Amino acid sequence: HADDEQDDQPVVVVGDGSSGWISRRFRVRRREAFVRWLLTFAGEARPIEPPALVAAYREQLMRTRAVHG
Repeated sequence: HADDEQDDQPVVVVGDGSSGWISRRFRVRRREAFVRWLLTFAGEARPIEPPALVAAYREQLMRTRAVHG
């Protein structure tokens, strides 16, 4: 399954820190799990690159909103 494949590409995630937006880099092994983890921040953290991760995040966000309104 593509979501479970290892992804050694560094990923930049932006979080809303006390002094504004900051960026962090993560090494992601399981994209799907990482996306679900990001959703727990309720918009306080979001991916900005790579494009495939941003798309996966947006897709999961739309699915979650459809189920939970």
